Amino acid sequence: MARGGRGGPGRRGGRGPRRGQPVPAHRARQRRRGGGPGRARRLRGRRAPGRGHPGVTHATLASPDGALVGLVVDDGSGARVLTSGLGANGADEVYVLWGLADGTPRPLGTFDVTQQTPAVSSVPSTTAAVPFAGFAVSIEPGRTAPATPTRVVASGQVGT
Repeated sequence: MARGGRGGPGRRGGRGPRRGQPVPAHRARQRRRGGGPGRARRLRGRRAPGRGHPGVTHATLASPDGALVGLVVDDGSGARVLTSGLGANGADEVYVLWGLADGTPRPLGTFDVTQQTPAVSSVPSTTAAVPFAGFAVSIEPGRTAPATPTRVVASGQVGT
């Protein structure tokens, strides 16, 4: 089979009419596959999966050794943390989400991780909206956020 699909070299997977095939048959093939001229109009206004919305603050969280452990997203209604590699915390400790601005960590709220599988936690923030340069997660003894982080387990810069 030629590189590039059934259409031969330089062709992109049968996007044009096949040799000897009238154009209407080509349009019928497109409609069966969900393509055709109307497809662009149907998709206009939709966002591609995984693309951020303008104005939504987000950061990928990595552990000190570089492993991906989570994601922070804040659309203005409060931060949400998707954890995918943080271990479950004990009953006598809590994870704290920190906003990093002006070189000073500010506690945004606490959350628990109860299982090793990916989970989303809403962090009830008590801090007014500040444009943070990054986020960090620490694990702290007790059930409240301290004034400064004790043991940072993940951090990441804000992306656009």
